[in-house]
Amino acid sequence: MDELVTGLQLLGGAIGGGKVVEKILGPIAGLSAYQIRSHYIFYRAIKKAFDGIDLNIGESIVRAKMQLYIPYSTYEIAMDFAGNEEDQVKSDLMSHSIIGLHRLGLVENCRYGPLDHIQKVYSNAKEGGIIITPAALGVELLMWAYGYGQMPINNFLRSSTLLYDDQNIKISDVFKVKE
Repeated sequence: MDELVTGLQLLGGAIGGGKVVEKILGPIAGLSAYQIRSHYIFYRAIKKAFDGIDLNIGESIVRAKMQLYIPYSTYEIAMDFAGNEEDQVKSDLMSHSIIGLHRLGLVENCRYGPLDHIQKVYSNAKEGGIIITPAALGVELLMWAYGYGQMPINNFLRSSTLLYDDQNIKISDVFKVKE
């Protein structure tokens, strides 16, 4: 996690001053390490699920069709919670992360909870989890972090937009809510 935070701090220095820095780095200034890692997990999962599909991610109506279901088990593994954190994952820390990202506009619609709650939106769910919809600002933030900040956000899903995987963050099962 420290490497991700350091990378984002270096990013601030690399892109210089002005409104771009304020727009991109402003939202992350108040993010916790859990929120930063959750943001990374969500957008790497979105890239994994929709990579190479020609979608105009800049349009909210298109993003609404990009809802993604992430089972609790996948989220827990990707978050790599330590000892005493595991008891809080399904409530405090996950809520803190999702609500914080939503409040800052880094994810749009989001829902999380037990299986019966998730199945109201995604009937194929096998366990409780998270359903998220990407936000333009969330995509833009990840693109800046990978050095693609000068590119249009629609390039995010292009196969030619390569994002290296952090080998310490395992993102396995994710599912498109709408096919």
